Amino acid sequence: MKRGRELAPAEARFEMVGAAIDGVEGLEASRIEIDRDGPTYTVDTVEALRAEMPHTEVFLILGSDVAASLESWHRADALRAAVTLALVDREDAAPTTAPVGWRCVRVHMPRLDVSSTGPAPAHRGG
Repeated sequence: MKRGRELAPAEARFEMVGAAIDGVEGLEASRIEIDRDGPTYTVDTVEALRAEMPHTEVFLILGSDVAASLESWHRADALRAAVTLALVDREDAAPTTAPVGWRCVRVHMPRLDVSSTGPAPAHRGG
């Protein structure tokens, strides 16, 4: 969904995820999409994770504003069957309704000034 948009390099995004979850029990960064050849689709990643951990529930964390576009995603039916959505309500946006037919939980969190498509925040050394 982000073709043609400027993104941070994959290795830099992986390092940012690793830094964000450092010390958080039960979370680990995955290279699954970085190491796969060709285009990557969420449903392919979920299927690979479920093959590695067949008895683990997979949560797909999304901003609630993104949920409206899920039906346009690659193999949306297979994705719907494979995940529970964790919809994050953002402080600066009105909550949207959960997409029909998807298992969902709501997560409320304070606004963080990060974006998968915007410029990286300036580093503040200590």
